[in-house]
Formats: sequence, C-alpha cells, structure tokens
Amino acid sequence: MIMLILNPDQVTDLHELNSTGVAHRRLEPVALPDGRHALNADLLMDLDPGETWWHYRTLLLDLPAETVTHFHESSVQ
Repeated sequence: MIMLILNPDQVTDLHELNSTGVAHRRLEPVALPDGRHALNADLLMDLDPGETWWHYRTLLLDLPAETVTHFHESSVQ
C-alpha cells in the first residue's frame, strides 16, 4: 500500500490541523513498526478547494510516499 510518511514534527502539525479543522474530518496516522507514522496516499485525491482534505493540503503535499507492507499491530483495527 502506498502511504504518506510523517516524521515526529509532521505528526505534531497534523494534530494541530485536526484541532482547527472540521471535527468529523480528522486524520489519524497509523504507527509503523519502525516508529514512524503514515497516512494513506489516497488522501491526495481530495485536495482541491472545497474537497474533503483541503484543510490538510499543504502538509499532505509535503509528505514523502513509500510502499508500506507492515503496520504496527496496535494501529490496525
């Protein structure tokens, strides 16, 4: 699965965006086994003005993408 990888500072930025955005549109990253966090790259498909993830656009466009095959077990629900 293609995922957007967040460093610790970007996770903090994400939490700040969550606190200033629409309450029912929050992004919650999953933990990776190596300690990093990730979001699904499909989010990049809804970044235009008025679309679902517009509030997160700047952050999401700055994240590197990578193929991830394993997630931390506590992140999978």
